[in-house]
Amino acid sequence: MTHLLRSIAGVAVLFIALQPLSTQVVLAQLIWDGPEITFTKADNANPSLEANQDSITEGIRLTRGNAGVLYNAAVENSATNSSPSGTQWAQGTTEDLANLTFTTLKAAANNQMKTVPGKSFVLFLVEDSIYIDLTFSAWTQGQNGGGFSYTRTTASQVGTSIQGVNSSIPAGFTLEQNYPNPFNPSTSIRFSLAQASEVSVKVYNILGAEVSVLVNDEMPAGVYEVAFDATNLPSGSYFYRLEAVQASGLVTLQTRQMTLLK
Repeated sequence: MTHLLRSIAGVAVLFIALQPLSTQVVLAQLIWDGPEITFTKADNANPSLEANQDSITEGIRLTRGNAGVLYNAAVENSATNSSPSGTQWAQGTTEDLANLTFTTLKAAANNQMKTVPGKSFVLFLVEDSIYIDLTFSAWTQGQNGGGFSYTRTTASQVGTSIQGVNSSIPAGFTLEQNYPNPFNPSTSIRFSLAQASEVSVKVYNILGAEVSVLVNDEMPAGVYEVAFDATNLPSGSYFYRLEAVQASGLVTLQTRQMTLLK
C-alpha cells in the first residue's frame, strides 16, 4: 500500500493506494492487473520453506518438489496430476478470458511442463474467483527439487484518497452513512476519531468476504472523509467497517451498509 502525504489548506492529507482483495460473489470474478512480480525457486531449494513458495493468497502458496507440476504448499505436501490444489489453468491471457478453457496445470501444458518457458497462462484461484496473468521463464530439473521461474500480475491498484475534513476534536468515535447511497461507482465515507488510534476502514461483500481496504494506518484525532471507488465490483449490497484501536487498547467497531447500483 502506497502512502503519500500532502498539505491542502494547512491540513495533512494522506493518499493511499487501494488494493482490492479477493471476492467470493458468484460470477463476480476479479482480474488482477496490478504491477508484475517475478518469482523464482532455484534448483535443489527446499520447497517446504516459505522463502521458496510464492504466497499469492493465504490459501495459495505455489512451489515445486523434485517431480511433477507445481503444488499448493498451503494444503498439499507434494504434487499430483490435479495440482496445484485450489487452482485452474489455461494457456493464453486475460484479454481473451471469455474464450479460454480451464483445466489442471498439467493438462493446460499438454503434459509437457518442460516446454512451458516462454508460454503465458491464466491462473484462476477458484475459492477467491481471481484471474492472474502468468508467464513462465524457466523450468529446470534439480536432484532434490526442481526449479522454476515466472512473472505474474498482482492485485489491482485503484486510487482512493482520505483527507482531514476539519481540525476540531470530535466528542466520540463515529462512522457516518456514505454519500451518495446508492452509488455508482464512487461514494464518500466520513468518520470521526476522538483520540489518536490505529485505524482501519474495510469493505465487505454480502457474504462477508473482504473486498477493499480503504484505510490502514495510525491517525490523529479528527474528522476524515475517504473516497471509495467500486468500478471493479458488481452491483449489490456491501458493508463497510471502522475499527479504531486507541493507545489504551480500547477498540471501537462500527459497521454500516451501502448499495452499489450499476
